[in-house]
Amino acid sequence: MCANYRCEGLATPSGEPRPRQAGRAVPDAAGLGAPVRAAIVGDGGIRMSHFTRIKTQMVEKEPLMRALRDLGYAPEEGAVTVRGWGGRRAGVEIRVPTGRLGYDIGFRKVGGAYECVADWWGVRGIRQDRFLQQVTQRYAYHAAREKLEAQGFTLAAEETTADGRIHLVLRRMA
Repeated sequence: MCANYRCEGLATPSGEPRPRQAGRAVPDAAGLGAPVRAAIVGDGGIRMSHFTRIKTQMVEKEPLMRALRDLGYAPEEGAVTVRGWGGRRAGVEIRVPTGRLGYDIGFRKVGGAYECVADWWGVRGIRQDRFLQQVTQRYAYHAAREKLEAQGFTLAAEETTADGRIHLVLRRMA
């Protein structure tokens, strides 16, 4: 029952640990993985962290930073934190200020790939699934162009279809 959670202190009648609150899943088809919540122990009781960590396929910082800027965000990098419910903070490498009561979105590298960290219950006006889909698309765009340009390709044409797909035509002169 706790496969996607680190649970402490609470148990079902059979003794199996269980989380205090359920997480919201992101479809694996988006390639983003499942959310992970961490229990926080303090003051003799268990409280569930509101921070959700979502694994991504993004591995390089620069294409991620460009993707966030493309979407109109002003990402900050370094040893920064994101704020969540009750003044809780989580350390991240990239903070995306949302301007919404101090609830930010962040990214940190774990095991070679970035994970998205946020208290989504307090991030207003930004849907988790839509945000990650947009960032992932812009990341893929910048990562692909960067890799292909390093191999000698140049962008000949770019088209965005009505459904949001991006088609690139690249050429390499021999």
